[in-house]
Amino acid sequence: MCADLLADPAFTPCHSVIDPNQYIDSCRDDCCESGQDSCMCFTVEAYSRACAAKGIKLSWRKQDRCEKSCSGGQVYKECGNTCSRDCSTLNCPCSDTTCVDGCFCPDGQVFHAGQCIPDDQCPCEHSGQSYSQGQTIQQACNTCTCGSGTWTCTTKACDKTCSATGDPHYQTFDGKRYNFMGTCSYYLMKDRDFSVITDNIKCGHGQNSCTKSISIDMNGLNIKMDHNHQLFVNGLEITQLPYEAPGIKVNMVSSLFMQAVLSNGVTILWDGRTRAYIKASSAFMGKTIGMCGTFDGNQNNDFKLLNGSVETNPNAYGNNWKTETSCSDMPLETPPDPCEANPQVKAQAVALCDQLKSDIFKDCFGIEDVTPYYDDCVYDLCACADNMKDCMCPNIGSYADTCAAKGISIDWRLRIPECMIQCPPGQEYQVCGRPCERSCRDLSSNTDPDCDTKCVEGCNCPTGQTLSDEGVCIPFADCPCFFDGREYQPGFSALMGSKICVCEGGLFSCTTIDFRNADSLDNTFEICEDNSIYSTCLSNCRTTCENRLDPPTCSSAGCLPGCQCVSGFVYHEDKCVNATMCPCFHGGKAYYEGDSYSQDCNECKCLNHQWQCTQRNCPSTCSAFGESHYTTYDGREFEFQGACDYVLSQSIQGGPHKFMITARNSQCGTSGVTCFKQLEFTVGTEGTSDFYRLELIKGQSVIAEPGSPFDVQEIGEMVYVKTPFGVTLQWDKNTRVYIRLSTEHMQKVEGLCGNFNRDQTDDLIPKEGGSPLTQVSLFGDSWRTDATCAPSQEITDTCVSAPQRKTWAQESCAVLNSDLFAPCHSIVDRAPFLKRCVFDACGCDLGGDCEWLCTSLAAYAHECAVRGVSIKWRSNDLCPIECEDCQTFNPCISLCPKKTCENRLFYTQVEKDCEDTKGVCFEGCDLQPCPQGQVYDSLVEPIHCIPEALCETTACEINDKKYREGERVEDPSVCRNDCEMCICRNGNLEHISMGNCDPIPVPTPNEGVRITAAVQTTRSFNTLPNPVCEELKGLFSPDIAVDDQFSASTSQSFAFEAHQARLFNTRTGPEGELGYQGNPTQRPT
Repeated sequence: MCADLLADPAFTPCHSVIDPNQYIDSCRDDCCESGQDSCMCFTVEAYSRACAAKGIKLSWRKQDRCEKSCSGGQVYKECGNTCSRDCSTLNCPCSDTTCVDGCFCPDGQVFHAGQCIPDDQCPCEHSGQSYSQGQTIQQACNTCTCGSGTWTCTTKACDKTCSATGDPHYQTFDGKRYNFMGTCSYYLMKDRDFSVITDNIKCGHGQNSCTKSISIDMNGLNIKMDHNHQLFVNGLEITQLPYEAPGIKVNMVSSLFMQAVLSNGVTILWDGRTRAYIKASSAFMGKTIGMCGTFDGNQNNDFKLLNGSVETNPNAYGNNWKTETSCSDMPLETPPDPCEANPQVKAQAVALCDQLKSDIFKDCFGIEDVTPYYDDCVYDLCACADNMKDCMCPNIGSYADTCAAKGISIDWRLRIPECMIQCPPGQEYQVCGRPCERSCRDLSSNTDPDCDTKCVEGCNCPTGQTLSDEGVCIPFADCPCFFDGREYQPGFSALMGSKICVCEGGLFSCTTIDFRNADSLDNTFEICEDNSIYSTCLSNCRTTCENRLDPPTCSSAGCLPGCQCVSGFVYHEDKCVNATMCPCFHGGKAYYEGDSYSQDCNECKCLNHQWQCTQRNCPSTCSAFGESHYTTYDGREFEFQGACDYVLSQSIQGGPHKFMITARNSQCGTSGVTCFKQLEFTVGTEGTSDFYRLELIKGQSVIAEPGSPFDVQEIGEMVYVKTPFGVTLQWDKNTRVYIRLSTEHMQKVEGLCGNFNRDQTDDLIPKEGGSPLTQVSLFGDSWRTDATCAPSQEITDTCVSAPQRKTWAQESCAVLNSDLFAPCHSIVDRAPFLKRCVFDACGCDLGGDCEWLCTSLAAYAHECAVRGVSIKWRSNDLCPIECEDCQTFNPCISLCPKKTCENRLFYTQVEKDCEDTKGVCFEGCDLQPCPQGQVYDSLVEPIHCIPEALCETTACEINDKKYREGERVEDPSVCRNDCEMCICRNGNLEHISMGNCDPIPVPTPNEGVRITAAVQTTRSFNTLPNPVCEELKGLFSPDIAVDDQFSASTSQSFAFEAHQARLFNTRTGPEGELGYQGNPTQRPT
């Protein structure tokens, strides 16, 4: 029976590859032991699998022979793919082609919820929830629709919100978060017609500051929303709200928030204590300046200054937006963490802020990442000088505000008793009250069509009621209307212009706007000294070279007499200088006319005292280092701890070139942290002739297969992989990787590295598309290439699980704050690198402590180097690298070829061709740079630096044979090859000793050895020491006189190198004069 079965023609294709006889024997034994009819099937299955492993696919099952049944619409295949195919992995790439037998869905279908369904019927996933075909979700003002398992979203420009909360923590319109503790007045948002200003004062412990008030300058009015909801207009307190003036309206929209609505599309919310929100319409995209950033979707340029440069240090950036130059600048150093300065309060701060991570807010976790709010909360509570619970509630409220704005209203105060609010009689606490319905006056003045979608927490009247002028809740219908300063009772009608308007529910349909202009003040000046004048009321805001493009304006209250610059002159370094002589500023440094600096592939040049920058789209780099710290192409930073294979970056369907780069992450610490172990770079479509794979495995050589598009080089300490289609990869053979894309890949890539569209806010789009996720773990898991991997875990603080390592980690990483890296502190913010360094040092406890420290330091140094600040930070005591002789450590080895004799004439063009390599740096050992005025003679060993003028030197000609510059000469008549090496160098024969040579016999005249050398010298005779000259005398025949004059300088003579000179042939010219080949009549002096 067993032999007959395996002799079936279905198995014949495999017989010549795998002998069936041993399987027949096994089959017989199984059947004899079990006696079951199905006994043969197990052995035949084993034979079929062995054949499949050899690439031979068999179809042998029949209805009456070992038939297999499958559920859910699946069919049994002898050779199916090992990649699990379901809706969650529908778009996952799979490179595993292993053949296995089992139940599979038919082609064009996937397994979902126990059933095979067509691919296009897959639901979509978002934040852990499932959405069926055609369902929609809202992403800001855009709508995403589910179709075929992926999201398709509209792309309208939306309003954006900037916030200043806590002590204080800022978030720009584009979502960039930073801390700034300055104690002055600063522009939050500014354009030609208005400005929004925050006034910060010192509070709490250490260097912390708090927001005291928010002011608006518009249409000649200064409107100040002060602490405890006091309102001042041009210095006068306003007690009757709402307050209205041309282009602006201020009112209380709840018991907690005061609101200012500007006619230009800007709305400001202020809680009277620590929370300020500035919402700007999409009309302001690309038109804002100030601490709220640029509002262009690109966080990378949020620190852009008026002069066109982009700061990197938050303190330097904040200092630039002072409204009063008399205030002190914040030091560029990052203020100490208050939790480290006050460790005794940290435990209580953590315990109170942990409520943010509790189930109270779980409905919002998938919509808004709670982590930055939690970090701000702990920070502020450690710095809090008052009752910590009083500091806690506004911080928790900041997260609740954001959740409510995104449609998730949480009645959190009810579950956190310390933050409960006692409302006035007749009012009730509302998590999401309507800001335009608080009072009858609000109803009368409301012109906001989107009122129903807005949400503010606090005490308000019950639904359908609003506050009267007496502060009592009354029905809407009982409200009078207010117009032009007068009150009209319900039902009143009047002709207003060409319209009849009726008062119903507190609202008239017509309004009038009357714009008024403010008067300007004249100043009287007297001469004080050169370039300055005397004033009896000196301005508190003086104009400097740094702020002259946007001179500050401030109150003259409390002014003092003194000197100030005359018209046309401004302050620079405490002196009045002509404004036309002002330098440009960037990174805290002054640049003068014609100076320039690079911003990626763009160059900014100081012209007419302003920065003029090119506006090229630049290549962009995605990086990952250490224990899985990622920065996308668009600059979004996040941490992801997953142990699996993940897509770092791949081309989208229809991209210009098909490629995929994956990383394998493995655990590298007992706390669960992970790091890179292997990279894979594939190009083309698997199974086709244009498919190539390159593996980069730690501890192994990187070898590209012949004919592949991968150009693999080792430069310094790094492996560099270049492709002809604008995708390059740098790898430090450890845990640092940099992927750089040319601009042709913009908006045509996806993966953990993002989509390269200059907008960080949508970088966390999962593989199925749709709107960005807020939970990094869900985003990262969506890019697994193996769906069987366990979900990733979120690790926020590795020092919690390894407290014994925290002090060591902080002390080790503190080198980033030292003078060693100081040249870069104003260029690259070190705070996130310091935080990641401590995270890694605490988390990696499986050996290699120094390795993780060095990786973090190298990552910061790399970012400095690509921005033009090369720091030689390695030493024998800190992450040493040993270089060979004639080499030196270089923190930024360029891809651009070095200047040599061969390329010196067209090196300007070489540098232009290297424009695309700006921003690419390789750390490691490099050739020692040539001295000023010298170039490398070649890039072939041995390499020498020579004066550039000597590149004109003719090559050597010895015994009628020509030798190229740098070529070895082995002619035995001129070189002792057994003990020296002879090189044609600068037109002369250079002898390099390789051992002890026997004495050279004194040559006799007319031996016939002909040496012709170029008329060029590398060292004049008068540089030879006298003992050498004495030695030379002994080389000549006794009948030839050589006196001391032989040491004089001559421009046309053989070049004798000290202790290496050899005279191989002399002969007597006419009249017994000493001569040499080529010009026997010329007399040496």
